[in-house]
Amino acid sequence: MRIRNPRAEWGSRGGWGRRQATGLLVAGVLIAGVMGCGADPEAGREPGPEPSRGPDVGPCPPEPDARHDRMARLCAVAGAWEGSDAARRWAEEFHPLDSVVQLPEGGLRDDSDVRAFENGSVRASTSLPDEAADGSIRWENGESGTVPLMSAAAAFGAMDSGIADGSTDVHALEVTGVERGEMRLRTSRGPAQVPAWLFTLDGYDTPLRHAAVALPEPPAAPVDPVDDEDGNGGEGELQGVGALGPLSEDGLSVTVRWLRGGCDGRDFDVLETDASVVIAASAVPGPPDRVCTTEVRPVWQTVELERPLGERAPLDAFTGEVLQPEPAPE
Repeated sequence: MRIRNPRAEWGSRGGWGRRQATGLLVAGVLIAGVMGCGADPEAGREPGPEPSRGPDVGPCPPEPDARHDRMARLCAVAGAWEGSDAARRWAEEFHPLDSVVQLPEGGLRDDSDVRAFENGSVRASTSLPDEAADGSIRWENGESGTVPLMSAAAAFGAMDSGIADGSTDVHALEVTGVERGEMRLRTSRGPAQVPAWLFTLDGYDTPLRHAAVALPEPPAAPVDPVDDEDGNGGEGELQGVGALGPLSEDGLSVTVRWLRGGCDGRDFDVLETDASVVIAASAVPGPPDRVCTTEVRPVWQTVELERPLGERAPLDAFTGEVLQPEPAPE
Protein backbone atom coordinates (compact mmCIF):
# COMPACT_ATOMS: atom_id res chain seq x y z
CA MET A 1 0.00 0.00 0.00
CA ARG A 2 1.43 3.34 -1.02
CA ILE A 3 -0.09 6.44 0.56
CA ARG A 4 1.03 9.42 -1.43
CA ASN A 5 0.67 12.69 0.45
CA PRO A 6 -3.06 12.71 1.27
CA ARG A 7 -4.29 16.19 2.16
CA ALA A 8 -6.85 16.46 4.93
CA GLU A 9 -9.27 19.23 5.79
CA TRP A 10 -10.51 18.95 9.34
CA GLY A 11 -14.20 19.60 9.93
CA SER A 12 -16.46 19.73 12.95
CA ARG A 13 -18.36 16.49 12.46
CA GLY A 14 -16.71 13.56 14.19
CA GLY A 15 -13.40 15.42 14.31
CA TRP A 16 -12.59 14.61 10.70
CA GLY A 17 -13.60 16.59 7.67
CA ARG A 18 -13.75 15.64 4.05
CA ARG A 19 -10.38 14.34 2.89
CA GLN A 20 -8.81 14.83 -0.50
CA ALA A 21 -6.15 12.32 -1.49
CA THR A 22 -3.79 11.95 -4.42
CA GLY A 23 -2.86 8.44 -5.50
CA LEU A 24 -4.43 6.92 -2.38
CA LEU A 25 -5.95 3.59 -3.34
CA VAL A 26 -7.59 2.92 0.00
CA ALA A 27 -9.20 6.35 0.11
CA GLY A 28 -10.35 5.94 -3.48
CA VAL A 29 -12.06 2.65 -2.68
CA LEU A 30 -13.79 4.09 0.38
CA ILE A 31 -14.93 7.22 -1.43
CA ALA A 32 -16.19 5.13 -4.33
CA GLY A 33 -18.16 3.01 -1.90
CA VAL A 34 -19.78 6.05 -0.30
CA MET A 35 -20.63 7.54 -3.69
CA GLY A 36 -22.19 4.26 -4.73
CA CYS A 37 -24.67 4.44 -1.85
CA GLY A 38 -26.02 7.74 -3.08
CA ALA A 39 -26.15 6.94 -6.82
CA ASP A 40 -29.26 7.57 -8.94
CA PRO A 41 -31.77 4.64 -8.95
CA GLU A 42 -31.93 2.36 -11.95
CA ALA A 43 -34.36 3.31 -14.68
CA GLY A 44 -37.95 2.26 -13.95
CA ARG A 45 -37.48 1.92 -10.18
CA GLU A 46 -38.78 4.28 -7.55
CA PRO A 47 -36.06 5.77 -5.37
CA GLY A 48 -36.08 4.46 -1.83
CA PRO A 49 -35.49 6.46 1.34
CA GLU A 50 -32.17 8.22 1.77
CA PRO A 51 -29.80 5.70 3.38
CA SER A 52 -28.55 6.38 6.88
CA ARG A 53 -24.94 7.56 6.92
CA GLY A 54 -22.41 7.56 9.70
CA PRO A 55 -19.86 10.27 10.34
CA ASP A 56 -17.53 11.16 7.48
CA VAL A 57 -14.18 9.71 8.51
CA GLY A 58 -12.49 9.93 5.12
CA PRO A 59 -9.95 7.15 4.59
CA CYS A 60 -9.66 6.38 8.30
CA PRO A 61 -11.34 3.15 9.46
CA PRO A 62 -13.31 3.29 12.73
CA GLU A 63 -11.13 0.67 14.44
CA PRO A 64 -7.56 1.08 13.18
CA ASP A 65 -5.12 -1.81 13.31
CA ALA A 66 -2.05 0.20 14.24
CA ARG A 67 0.51 -2.51 13.45
CA HIS A 68 -0.59 -3.83 10.06
CA ASP A 69 -2.53 -0.96 8.50
CA ARG A 70 -0.28 1.99 7.86
CA MET A 71 -3.08 4.33 6.83
CA ALA A 72 -4.98 3.55 10.02
CA ARG A 73 -1.90 4.31 12.10
CA LEU A 74 -1.34 7.62 10.33
CA CYS A 75 -4.96 8.57 11.03
CA ALA A 76 -4.71 7.48 14.67
CA VAL A 77 -1.63 9.62 15.27
CA ALA A 78 -3.11 12.67 13.54
CA GLY A 79 -6.43 12.28 15.35
CA ALA A 80 -4.79 11.94 18.77
CA TRP A 81 -2.74 15.09 18.17
CA GLU A 82 -5.73 17.24 17.23
CA GLY A 83 -6.96 19.11 20.32
CA SER A 84 -4.48 17.40 22.67
CA ASP A 85 -2.42 19.02 25.41
CA ALA A 86 0.62 18.29 23.25
CA ALA A 87 -0.88 20.33 20.40
CA ARG A 88 -1.63 23.17 22.83
CA ARG A 89 1.95 23.22 24.06
CA TRP A 90 3.23 23.10 20.50
CA ALA A 91 1.21 26.20 19.61
CA GLU A 92 2.10 28.16 22.76
CA GLU A 93 5.76 27.32 23.42
CA PHE A 94 9.04 27.71 21.56
CA HIS A 95 9.72 24.50 19.63
CA PRO A 96 12.18 24.84 16.73
CA LEU A 97 11.61 23.19 13.36
CA ASP A 98 15.12 24.05 12.19
CA SER A 99 18.20 22.65 13.87
CA VAL A 100 19.46 24.79 16.74
CA VAL A 101 22.93 24.40 15.20
CA GLN A 102 23.74 26.19 11.95
CA LEU A 103 27.02 25.20 10.34
CA PRO A 104 29.41 27.75 8.82
CA GLU A 105 28.37 29.06 5.40
CA GLY A 106 29.00 26.40 2.79
CA GLY A 107 28.99 23.61 5.38
CA LEU A 108 31.94 21.67 6.73
CA ARG A 109 35.02 21.59 4.53
CA ASP A 110 35.85 17.87 4.37
CA ASP A 111 34.84 14.39 5.49
CA SER A 112 37.07 14.47 8.56
CA ASP A 113 35.31 17.59 9.85
CA VAL A 114 31.92 16.03 9.06
CA ARG A 115 32.81 12.94 11.08
CA ALA A 116 34.15 15.08 13.92
CA PHE A 117 30.89 17.03 14.06
CA GLU A 118 28.73 13.90 13.91
CA ASN A 119 30.77 12.27 16.68
CA GLY A 120 30.72 15.35 18.89
CA SER A 121 34.46 15.76 18.60
CA VAL A 122 34.95 19.43 19.43
CA ARG A 123 37.69 21.15 21.39
CA ALA A 124 37.85 24.69 22.85
CA SER A 125 41.12 26.60 22.88
CA THR A 126 39.46 29.68 24.39
CA SER A 127 37.52 30.37 27.58
CA LEU A 128 33.75 29.94 27.30
CA PRO A 129 31.43 32.09 29.46
CA ASP A 130 29.35 29.96 31.82
CA GLU A 131 26.91 32.67 32.92
CA ALA A 132 23.27 32.26 31.87
CA ALA A 133 20.74 35.06 31.50
CA ASP A 134 17.40 35.89 29.92
CA GLY A 135 16.94 36.96 26.32
CA SER A 136 14.22 37.86 23.85
CA ILE A 137 12.75 35.96 20.91
CA ARG A 138 11.20 38.07 18.15
CA TRP A 139 8.71 36.36 15.89
CA GLU A 140 8.12 37.67 12.37
CA ASN A 141 4.44 38.25 13.17
CA GLY A 142 5.50 41.00 15.59
CA GLU A 143 5.20 39.02 18.81
CA SER A 144 8.10 38.75 21.23
CA GLY A 145 8.84 36.97 24.47
CA THR A 146 11.46 36.73 27.19
CA VAL A 147 13.03 33.30 27.57
CA PRO A 148 15.82 31.76 29.67
CA LEU A 149 19.13 31.37 27.84
CA MET A 150 21.93 28.85 28.16
CA SER A 151 25.54 29.89 28.63
CA ALA A 152 28.18 29.58 25.92
CA ALA A 153 29.74 26.76 27.94
CA ALA A 154 26.41 24.91 28.02
CA ALA A 155 25.90 25.36 24.26
CA PHE A 156 29.40 24.02 23.63
CA GLY A 157 28.69 21.12 25.97
CA ALA A 158 25.57 20.23 23.98
CA MET A 159 27.82 19.62 20.95
CA ASP A 160 30.68 17.96 22.84
CA SER A 161 30.56 14.19 23.34
CA GLY A 162 33.87 14.22 25.22
CA ILE A 163 35.56 12.01 22.64
CA ALA A 164 38.38 14.54 22.11
CA ASP A 165 38.96 15.28 25.80
CA GLY A 166 42.61 15.00 26.78
CA SER A 167 43.72 13.65 23.41
CA THR A 168 45.43 15.46 20.57
CA ASP A 169 45.33 12.34 18.40
CA VAL A 170 41.57 12.60 17.82
CA HIS A 171 40.58 14.96 15.02
CA ALA A 172 38.28 17.65 16.40
CA LEU A 173 36.64 20.90 15.39
CA GLU A 174 38.51 23.57 17.34
CA VAL A 175 36.62 26.53 18.82
CA THR A 176 38.90 29.57 18.95
CA GLY A 177 36.39 32.26 19.94
CA VAL A 178 32.76 32.94 20.86
CA GLU A 179 30.43 35.94 20.86
CA ARG A 180 26.74 36.72 21.27
CA GLY A 181 24.54 37.06 18.20
CA GLU A 182 21.29 35.91 16.65
CA MET A 183 20.01 33.30 14.23
CA ARG A 184 16.77 32.81 12.33
CA LEU A 185 14.79 29.67 13.10
CA ARG A 186 11.48 28.34 11.89
CA THR A 187 9.46 27.36 14.94
CA SER A 188 6.09 26.01 16.04
CA ARG A 189 4.94 29.65 16.23
CA GLY A 190 6.44 30.77 12.94
CA PRO A 191 9.85 32.17 11.91
CA ALA A 192 11.75 33.96 14.68
CA GLN A 193 15.00 35.75 15.45
CA VAL A 194 16.59 33.88 18.33
CA PRO A 195 19.57 34.69 20.60
CA ALA A 196 22.57 32.57 19.64
CA TRP A 197 26.19 31.87 20.44
CA LEU A 198 28.52 32.36 17.48
CA PHE A 199 31.49 29.99 17.72
CA THR A 200 34.57 30.73 15.63
CA LEU A 201 36.06 27.51 14.25
CA ASP A 202 39.69 27.15 13.27
CA GLY A 203 39.96 27.20 9.47
CA TYR A 204 36.52 28.74 8.81
CA ASP A 205 35.66 32.30 7.78
CA THR A 206 32.11 32.27 9.18
CA PRO A 207 30.93 31.06 12.61
CA LEU A 208 29.00 28.03 13.71
CA ARG A 209 25.80 29.27 15.35
CA HIS A 210 24.11 27.55 18.28
CA ALA A 211 20.78 28.81 19.60
CA ALA A 212 21.18 30.12 23.14
CA VAL A 213 17.56 29.45 24.10
CA ALA A 214 17.00 26.81 26.77
CA LEU A 215 14.49 24.57 25.00
CA PRO A 216 11.41 23.19 26.76
CA GLU A 217 10.85 19.45 26.86
CA PRO A 218 9.12 18.25 23.68
CA PRO A 219 5.40 17.52 24.11
CA ALA A 220 4.69 13.93 25.08
CA ALA A 221 2.98 11.88 22.39
CA PRO A 222 -0.80 11.77 22.96
CA VAL A 223 -0.93 8.24 21.50
CA ASP A 224 0.84 5.00 22.43
CA PRO A 225 3.68 3.80 20.17
CA VAL A 226 3.21 0.85 17.85
CA ASP A 227 3.46 -2.43 19.76
CA ASP A 228 6.87 -3.82 18.84
CA GLU A 229 6.79 -7.06 20.83
CA ASP A 230 6.82 -9.18 17.68
CA GLY A 231 9.95 -7.51 16.35
CA ASN A 232 10.69 -4.48 14.24
CA GLY A 233 11.97 -4.76 10.72
CA GLY A 234 9.66 -7.09 8.81
CA GLU A 235 8.62 -6.25 5.29
CA GLY A 236 5.91 -3.60 5.24
CA GLU A 237 6.01 -3.00 8.99
CA LEU A 238 6.27 0.51 10.37
CA GLN A 239 9.74 1.69 11.32
CA GLY A 240 10.68 4.65 13.47
CA VAL A 241 11.82 7.90 11.85
CA GLY A 242 14.80 9.17 13.82
CA ALA A 243 14.93 12.93 13.38
CA LEU A 244 13.92 15.93 11.33
CA GLY A 245 16.61 17.28 9.02
CA PRO A 246 16.78 20.42 6.89
CA LEU A 247 13.57 21.92 5.51
CA SER A 248 13.40 23.44 2.05
CA GLU A 249 13.11 27.22 1.95
CA ASP A 250 9.48 26.99 0.77
CA GLY A 251 8.65 24.33 3.35
CA LEU A 252 7.37 21.90 0.71
CA SER A 253 9.99 19.25 1.45
CA VAL A 254 11.34 17.92 4.71
CA THR A 255 14.30 15.68 5.41
CA VAL A 256 14.08 12.79 7.87
CA ARG A 257 16.72 10.43 9.23
CA TRP A 258 16.35 6.66 9.31
CA LEU A 259 18.64 3.69 9.91
CA ARG A 260 19.46 1.71 6.78
CA GLY A 261 20.64 -1.89 6.77
CA GLY A 262 22.99 -3.49 4.28
CA CYS A 263 20.30 -4.12 1.65
CA ASP A 264 16.97 -2.86 2.86
CA GLY A 265 15.23 0.36 1.94
CA ARG A 266 12.29 2.36 3.18
CA ASP A 267 8.95 3.41 1.78
CA PHE A 268 7.71 6.73 3.17
CA ASP A 269 4.04 7.64 3.58
CA VAL A 270 2.69 11.04 4.61
CA LEU A 271 -0.64 12.22 6.02
CA GLU A 272 -1.09 16.00 6.11
CA THR A 273 -3.70 17.78 8.22
CA ASP A 274 -4.10 21.38 9.28
CA ALA A 275 -2.40 20.62 12.62
CA SER A 276 0.22 17.99 11.80
CA VAL A 277 2.24 16.15 9.19
CA VAL A 278 2.52 12.45 10.07
CA ILE A 279 5.42 10.59 8.44
CA ALA A 280 5.59 6.80 8.31
CA ALA A 281 8.53 4.68 7.21
CA SER A 282 8.17 1.00 6.36
CA ALA A 283 10.68 -1.65 5.39
CA VAL A 284 11.32 -2.51 1.75
CA PRO A 285 13.53 -5.59 1.24
CA GLY A 286 16.48 -5.61 -1.14
CA PRO A 287 16.97 -7.98 -4.09
CA PRO A 288 16.68 -11.63 -2.97
CA ASP A 289 19.94 -12.64 -4.67
CA ARG A 290 22.01 -9.84 -3.16
CA VAL A 291 24.59 -10.58 -0.45
CA CYS A 292 23.82 -8.25 2.46
CA THR A 293 25.98 -7.12 5.35
CA THR A 294 24.94 -6.41 8.92
CA GLU A 295 25.96 -2.76 8.58
CA VAL A 296 23.44 -0.20 9.81
CA ARG A 297 23.99 3.48 9.10
CA PRO A 298 21.94 6.68 9.32
CA VAL A 299 20.53 7.96 6.03
CA TRP A 300 18.71 11.21 5.27
CA GLN A 301 15.61 11.00 3.07
CA THR A 302 13.70 13.91 1.51
CA VAL A 303 9.90 13.72 1.74
CA GLU A 304 7.71 15.96 -0.42
CA LEU A 305 4.62 17.70 0.99
CA GLU A 306 1.54 19.10 -0.71
CA ARG A 307 1.52 22.21 1.47
CA PRO A 308 4.36 24.03 3.26
CA LEU A 309 5.06 22.56 6.69
CA GLY A 310 4.50 25.98 8.26
CA GLU A 311 3.72 25.73 11.97
CA ARG A 312 2.35 22.19 11.77
CA ALA A 313 3.87 19.49 13.96
CA PRO A 314 5.98 16.84 12.16
CA LEU A 315 5.07 13.53 13.81
CA ASP A 316 6.61 10.06 13.63
CA ALA A 317 3.86 7.54 12.89
CA PHE A 318 5.67 4.79 14.83
CA THR A 319 6.01 6.61 18.16
CA GLY A 320 3.50 9.45 17.73
CA GLU A 321 6.21 11.87 18.91
CA VAL A 322 7.25 15.19 17.42
CA LEU A 323 10.34 14.75 15.24
CA GLN A 324 13.23 16.73 16.71
CA PRO A 325 15.44 18.74 14.32
CA GLU A 326 19.07 17.79 13.77
CA PRO A 327 21.62 19.18 11.32
CA ALA A 328 22.62 17.04 8.35
CA PRO A 329 26.27 17.99 7.73
CA GLU A 330 26.52 16.21 4.36
